[in-house]
Amino acid sequence: ALTGAATLAVSGLSTKAIKLANGADPSSGAMLTGGIYCLVYDGTNFVLTNPTTSSTLLLARGTTLASAATVDLGAADSDYVEISGTTTITSLGTTTTRNHIWVKFQGILTLTHNGTSLILPTGANITTAAGDTSEFVRITAGNWQCVGYQRANGQSLTSNSGGVGADPINTAILFDDFYYDSYPSNIWSSNTSGTAASVATGDVIGGTSLSDNSRGLICCQTGTTATGSATAYKSVSTNNRFLLGGGAIDLTWRAWPQTVSNSGQRFTLRIGMSDNNALAIDPNSAIYFRHVDNVNSGNWQCVCRSGNIETVINTSVAGSTTKSLFRIVVNASATSVEFFINGASQGSITTNIPTTGMTPCLGIAKSVGTTARDLLVDYVYMTTTRV
Repeated sequence: ALTGAATLAVSGLSTKAIKLANGADPSSGAMLTGGIYCLVYDGTNFVLTNPTTSSTLLLARGTTLASAATVDLGAADSDYVEISGTTTITSLGTTTTRNHIWVKFQGILTLTHNGTSLILPTGANITTAAGDTSEFVRITAGNWQCVGYQRANGQSLTSNSGGVGADPINTAILFDDFYYDSYPSNIWSSNTSGTAASVATGDVIGGTSLSDNSRGLICCQTGTTATGSATAYKSVSTNNRFLLGGGAIDLTWRAWPQTVSNSGQRFTLRIGMSDNNALAIDPNSAIYFRHVDNVNSGNWQCVCRSGNIETVINTSVAGSTTKSLFRIVVNASATSVEFFINGASQGSITTNIPTTGMTPCLGIAKSVGTTARDLLVDYVYMTTTRV
């Protein structure tokens, strides 16, 4: 591709400058690799009559772009490109050569919604699938909007992980808003340890009312024992648990503690999936978020554990009492697990990903102090594709 001022020597002429019709040097990207251009010799220079501009349409498939945090669409060599890989995309770059581009995705990755720089149709992240196509328009340098998105399976785009319109044949969906009068022990099980430790549900629970329209809550409470714990998990037999590598998994919990762990009343939160129904300790195999005030400066951690060996991402997201979304995305072959807190990617883990059967679960475990502490849960939402 042309990167700026250029010259041409042809038909026995000495080297001559290439100019635009207005006499200016062509800008970077005015001539792209594989393009067909018309140059007219005016006696002094070669005049480029059909330069590639941001409005020029080159619909032949261009060079495939590798997924990355920033994929510079504006620098693409065509208005139609494919994106490979599974790395989460948070930006489409700042190059202004192109304003309008069509994209086809070769695999599963996450497009991260940003209300200014990467505006997506649903206002939420999109998990792509192989064959999905989209249309992007550059608003200003560095700010892009997706003006069209078509799933390869023909289903509508209504949420970041399936949702209404998800293909019921190829997508299994688990959703629970915990809108029950009493804890649904036939659907969700619990493990508790310590005096007065409990897992319960209701309209007003753990001192929290439903003032924010959270219809239904589960409260995991440690009780008054210094090592009290409480865990809630989906009731399924070992043979019916989710096996990583059996299709893409997208799991979201909306949860929060009523108070933050501290040196006087210390507790650990674990939120995710596990092969162990008692999260008083780190399980043998699991993928989850973990928080305690005296680890990672009181910031959340993202964990993959297999055979009691773990890989950890130390985030910069502090523990708080804010109602938060904890999302875990596992690719279909279970070679990558990406973690999100409130829509922001915290990174991906590719090692120590468990292969045993898992079930959605979360819990709270005390280690210091005898004052009861609560972990509140608004809902769980999970999709998994079949392979």
